[in-house]
Amino acid sequence: MEDPSIKLKWIVIGASIAGLTSAYLLKEGGHSVVILEKSSRRAQVANQDGGVRIPPNMTRLLQELPGAEKLLKEKAKGCAGVLFYQCKEDELAELVGKMEFAEEIMNDLGCDFYFMAYKDLYKYLFTLCTSAGVEICHEFEVVEVISTRR
Repeated sequence: MEDPSIKLKWIVIGASIAGLTSAYLLKEGGHSVVILEKSSRRAQVANQDGGVRIPPNMTRLLQELPGAEKLLKEKAKGCAGVLFYQCKEDELAELVGKMEFAEEIMNDLGCDFYFMAYKDLYKYLFTLCTSAGVEICHEFEVVEVISTRR
């Protein structure tokens, strides 16, 4: 078993949803963490259109983070199913299927399925990281990683 008192220095490449979440959890584990992000802060904030699906397994993990339940209540929209469209170039999208989430299945999963604006989830995780002391370096492109292991 490893010694939990050993503190490591971590570099996370990319301030994405996954990168921010990983960095926060590493920092909470007592490690030193730096995120290297290729984009400028301004460009990163400007390119946050769209949404993110938060399935029950992700909801369960998010709820472990401080303030996440409040975020989901205030910013996310619960969903009872998903529509699937086929999109072809120069044609209207065609509905090809749907999946409805039966109440008994959702109860068994123990968490709901949500949709949320990408920018809201990103802002929450970014703030969580900076509040915890994660250093985020923008305009820092990683072009190569050299390992001493072969």
